[in-house]
Amino acid sequence: MYKIYKTTIDKNPYGRLYLNEQFFLRLNNDFKKNLCFICAEKEGKIFGGTFNVVKADRFYGRYWGTHKFVKNLHFEACYYKSIEYCIENGLQVMEPGAGGGDFKFLRGFDPVVVNSVHFCSNRGLGAAIERFV
Repeated sequence: MYKIYKTTIDKNPYGRLYLNEQFFLRLNNDFKKNLCFICAEKEGKIFGGTFNVVKADRFYGRYWGTHKFVKNLHFEACYYKSIEYCIENGLQVMEPGAGGGDFKFLRGFDPVVVNSVHFCSNRGLGAAIERFV
């Protein structure tokens, strides 16, 4: 999945490679029961997909990528197949992940407040964020 994730980072000028291959190996070893991979394949070879986290009754969409362009593959993997997975597994909430745009609203994903935990290694910036929040 790392190589698929990296394709999106490599294609976008705003992409930032902050997850490394070791991270994905650790996920596989330590967190496997909470992962949901939705893969696109042709002739037995995976060329795209998304990895997601499932916990309790929630599905968290996260990272997506593909080695080859297929029209609407992003929507199929990240939304339609993900929604299908949620329905089939009785999950109550699907959080489609970061980013936004009209395409999420058109598919029924309205913005909601979510809780998040972040760490800022720069003390000055961290202090400014702390004062703001």
